[in-house]
Amino acid sequence: MATIKNDKRWSDYSVIHQYVIAIITLVIVYLITGYAFPIIAKTRPYSLFLIASYLIALQCGFKPAMFTLLCGFLIANYQFVEPIGHISLPDSTEDYVDIGVIILSTIAVLYMIDKYQRARYQNKLLLLVSESRQQILLHRENQRLMLINKKQVGGQE
Repeated sequence: MATIKNDKRWSDYSVIHQYVIAIITLVIVYLITGYAFPIIAKTRPYSLFLIASYLIALQCGFKPAMFTLLCGFLIANYQFVEPIGHISLPDSTEDYVDIGVIILSTIAVLYMIDKYQRARYQNKLLLLVSESRQQILLHRENQRLMLINKKQVGGQE
């Protein structure tokens, strides 16, 4: 398969806009989690921040999604995990393993989303290139046929 080098630029947004979108998403998720604190934050404080990082990966790419993931973990840990208002470390090795598995699996999903988006964009670019080449070939074929017709008309007279 042909390789296309500008598949890294698949997002419609500039780099600055990608991070602005990520920050706005973090603020929205923080407000939703804070509003629904009794329901969501006490049992699953990181859930909405993980979902936000997936959505950012779909729209903006891997790096803004990683930014969202890391900031989301820090915000959730500081605001919604006991003791509230402090960055707390896990109590047991089991907690470290759980958080490690969540982070690693989320990074893997973010990476796969980014690879998927790049492949989609690469296919889109290949389609555009093949369509333009087809147009060129059709144009050349029409010119060739017109020359043949001119020769035949000129030869009959």
